[in-house]
Amino acid sequence: MDADGANARQITNDRVIKPVPYASPDGRFIVYTSSKNGGEIVRIDIGGGNRSC
Repeated sequence: MDADGANARQITNDRVIKPVPYASPDGRFIVYTSSKNGGEIVRIDIGGGNRSC
């Protein structure tokens, strides 16, 4: 997504709620607490690949 909010795109494909995503300081990752599995912490590449818990 551009800084003005244009060109947004979906980077996950599950139906799990992600209420408060954060961008890493270097801008390479998005980190969020998933409502799945009791609140696991998930990190995903900014491009939508390489999801890790």
